[in-house]
Amino acid sequence: MKIVKRFIYFAFLVSLFFVTGCGSLKTLTCYSEDVVGETTLTKQNFVLKFRNDKIYSLTFSIDVALDGSTIDTSETLENKVSDTFKNYQNVSGIDYSSNIQENRYAVNIKIDFDKLDEAEKEKISLINYESTYEEIKTEFENGGFNCK
Repeated sequence: MKIVKRFIYFAFLVSLFFVTGCGSLKTLTCYSEDVVGETTLTKQNFVLKFRNDKIYSLTFSIDVALDGSTIDTSETLENKVSDTFKNYQNVSGIDYSSNIQENRYAVNIKIDFDKLDEAEKEKISLINYESTYEEIKTEFENGGFNCK
């Protein structure tokens, strides 16, 4: 009798899995580490979440170690990045934060595409949100990222 109950329970879970669409969720993580010149180490990490083969969430972080540089270099980087995102400061679905230290600059960006309207999605040039999982993975790998 226990086997029959377990089988019914298992069958219920499997059917629930297919009805709710849980099988259509995927996560793609792409990472890059670059040395520019002799002094700058840049680490980039993208975590992209897909539902039904379309991106619905993007988390991007970058960490730049500026050995031998000054805070002015970090502030220059901050100005370039913040200029890109200043129009999105009050947009629901986009979170942006940064941290400047003496020889280090870090930025984190999270985009929830479900919360953005179509016009806002079109303005974001970080990624083509209409691309599929495989298209985005190929694009990142062609750009020198390691993806899994």
